[in-house]
Amino acid sequence: MNNFEFSIIIQTYNSELGIKKTVDSLINQTLSFKSNIEIIIVDNNSDDNTDAICKEYVSKYPDNIKYLKQDPFNFLNAKNIGIENATGKYVSFLEIHDYYSKDTLKNVLKFIKKNNDLDLISIPIFYFKNNRKERYLNYKIRKSEKVNLLEKPQCAQ
Repeated sequence: MNNFEFSIIIQTYNSELGIKKTVDSLINQTLSFKSNIEIIIVDNNSDDNTDAICKEYVSKYPDNIKYLKQDPFNFLNAKNIGIENATGKYVSFLEIHDYYSKDTLKNVLKFIKKNNDLDLISIPIFYFKNNRKERYLNYKIRKSEKVNLLEKPQCAQ
């Protein structure tokens, strides 16, 4: 059993056009993928080529990628299934068409080690569908800082 730092949960449905970029953004992190990152893909019974693409990733990275199918379709339950199967110290969620910059998880881990009393971390997320580059809420997290959300709820993503 691996001791991953991060478990990243991706829920998917008919995502053949986006799954590769999303998964590749995790595989290509500057933080070592093989020893630090687990990807859990929960497929909501896709009927396109998503299944074949995910199985190809699992065959390349069997220790790092889990591919779970759920039937019937239940988008809300997909995150719970991902959490139940996560083995990492920290859990994050990525949607299809989203990705992290290459240094994201290395920087998050460094931030966690400096601030060990955190309950939640907001991470800048980038979006590649329809030629958009950033999620519109990224402006709230331009700098690395610790915020008490009970005192500043407007800072929540």
